[in-house]
Amino acid sequence: MAINFKQAVRISALSTTYVQCRVSATEAGVASNPTTGTVEFAFVPEDQGNESPAVSAWVSGSWDTGTSDYWAKCLVGPDGAAELAVGSYDVWIKVSKALETVVDRIGVLSIY
Repeated sequence: MAINFKQAVRISALSTTYVQCRVSATEAGVASNPTTGTVEFAFVPEDQGNESPAVSAWVSGSWDTGTSDYWAKCLVGPDGAAELAVGSYDVWIKVSKALETVVDRIGVLSIY
């Protein structure tokens, strides 16, 4: 599976919006649909270095399947799956499908 962060993300602490990234998968060299698996996100304060997220840090994500690309997304903000204080966070994604679980740091989210 390949996971690509959509863009550098900077959002207001007052906003509730999706953070998303593109995901592609192959099985036996053939493109496959990753949305049959589960997706989770974790937001680790940037000052903790590249430390992997704790088990309790993961929040549920979902899939945006309205295009020909596959996008994983997580609602961030006061009414979202993750409510974050002002600061910078390393964004992690975990995609689990069949026998594979892929965990990767995908970028930085700044909350102002």
